[in-house]
This record gives sequence, C-alpha cells and structure tokens, in this order.
Amino acid sequence: MVKSVPTIPLQKFREIVRGLMERTKAGQVNWVRRAPRGGIAETAYEVILPQSRVVLTYTIPRAESDYLSFQLQNANSIPVDTWSIPEPDWGTPENPNDPDEVDPDGDWKLLDALFQEVQRHVTGWDKVVNDIEQALSAQGPIGKTPRP
Repeated sequence: MVKSVPTIPLQKFREIVRGLMERTKAGQVNWVRRAPRGGIAETAYEVILPQSRVVLTYTIPRAESDYLSFQLQNANSIPVDTWSIPEPDWGTPENPNDPDEVDPDGDWKLLDALFQEVQRHVTGWDKVVNDIEQALSAQGPIGKTPRP
C-alpha cells in the first residue's frame, strides 16, 4: 500500500469518525454501498456531500493484514487524505495479545466500530436477524408457501 503525505491531522480524523459514528447511530447519515473495485476483496461505503465525500473501506488483502481506510475526497472524487489502519495482531484465542498494546490509541477499534455501524445501517442485517429470530420463536411453519 502506497502512503501519501498526510494532510489532515490524525486528531481531526478521529473527531470526524466520532461525529459520523454518533450521527450514523441516530440514523442521520446517508451511507451508500460503493461498487467494489475489480480483483480486490473489499467492502466500501460512502457519504456524498455537496463539496466532498467520505469513503470507508474494509480491505482483505491476500498476503497482508486486513485494513480499514477512511478517505476524504473533494467534490471531484479526488482523494484529499486517507487514514489507513492495519488490523492489529490480536494473537490467538489460546494466546491473545494485550489489546492495549496492539491497538494503543484505539484507532482500529474506533474505525472498526464505525464500519460495523455503517454496515448495519446500510444492509439492515439486524432487522434480518430479528425477523429470523421471530420466525424461529413462533409456532407453525416458517416462511411463505411457494406458489405452484
């Protein structure tokens, strides 16, 4: 991954992410799923504003750690700056690494929490799970009868 010269201070990125998290939880951000780039295992969402856009991407490279990126773009979709965070080495269930050591600033946790909230908001997976759980707890057959 090529790194560009940082333009925006890291603290400003964190503030923006926290603000988007709060507004996303309140259902006040119109995130949309972005079409995947060919050959890259990633899931991306974006918010389009009058003079800019925000792109949040979870990438799963073949030979490296997964990473999250939070990119700010101008009105012409040209990247202004990108904050990328590789997934920390959490260790194994038998031998876990200390989360405070592998993610000392909590940046992965912060960006991952936003990604998870955005994914829930856009896909509605929580509503799907709730619907299935209700069907499982109800009496009688599950699902609509197929048409002949």
